[in-house]
Formats: sequence, C-alpha cells, structure tokens
Amino acid sequence: ENKVYSVQFDDSIGCFLKEEFDTFTHNYKIYGLRKPFIDRVIKTWNGVPSNLGILFNGIKGTGKTVTSQVLCNAIGLPVILVNGNYPGLVAFLGTIHQEVIVLFDEFEKNFGGDELFSSKKSASTGLLTLLDGVMKSEYRKIYLLTTNEVKMDVNFLQRPGRLRYILTFGNLSQEEILEIVS
Repeated sequence: ENKVYSVQFDDSIGCFLKEEFDTFTHNYKIYGLRKPFIDRVIKTWNGVPSNLGILFNGIKGTGKTVTSQVLCNAIGLPVILVNGNYPGLVAFLGTIHQEVIVLFDEFEKNFGGDELFSSKKSASTGLLTLLDGVMKSEYRKIYLLTTNEVKMDVNFLQRPGRLRYILTFGNLSQEEILEIVS
C-alpha cells in the first residue's frame, strides 16, 4: 500500500518492514517549498525507465527532511525509511517487487564518511549496485538520500545515473525570508 514503512531488523528473521503511517504530515506551514524542483523530479520519474537517485545536502535545519517528505507525498509511492545499516539490507531492498521510494535520512551517519566507509564498505558497495540498477528489475525505485555533509564514497557522486539530482540546502533566500515575515 502507499504508506510509509521503516526497515527493522531482528536477528532471527533479518530485515522486515514495519508500517509507520499513511503519509507524511506536517502540522505547520512549510516555507520555501521547492515546488519547481519537486515538479522536475516528478516529470523525470515519469519519463525515465530506470531508477532515480536524489541527494539533498546541507546543514541541519535547512529543510532537507521536510522537502524529502513533501516530495514523497507528491510522488505517491510507498516509502521505505532506512535508518540503519542492517545485515542483509541491500539484498532485502533488492527483493522489493514494486515501485517504491527508499529514503535514507542522514545517509552519512550510517553509510558514509571516511571512518565509517572502511568498516561499512560492503553495504556502500551494495547500495551502489542498487542505485545503478545492476540488480535489474521491472520495478524502478527512487533512492532519496539526505546528508548534513557529503561524507560518502565518491562513487556515489561520480556517475549521474546514480544520483541524478544533487540539491544543496543553505541559508534562506530573500524570497523565503519575505514569505516567513509577511
């Protein structure tokens, strides 16, 4: 179903999905919504026959996660939240036989960084194959990553087929400031 799920892990059964909620909700006004960007992603998704990778990067509190949630709602696919580097995660994600959005919030904390990369190389390498579509399937996926710092294997960034869009979130624009204060 088109709901939001999180990946959980149990030693006896491995990775599994837990339903979290129907959709992302926000009980506050969202400022600086990047509607033209969201529309471009939707148009790209509807026009490409393969997986789509997106990276939102920027300092804490700049809207990466909220924009990710709004984008997920706008696309209308089931969302799988990945909040840990679990054993068998890549194989598990490869067994999902439908179009979904896989959201890695704060990706670098689980899969990136020089000190983390060396110990988590197999997971990172496996994720590269997922983004590439090496594990070819008739079911496309959107891989949406947020990071506070781009501390990840450079192989994620070197090929446009892995991460088609990289959006950096920074200080508020003059338009956003005016929207907030008016």
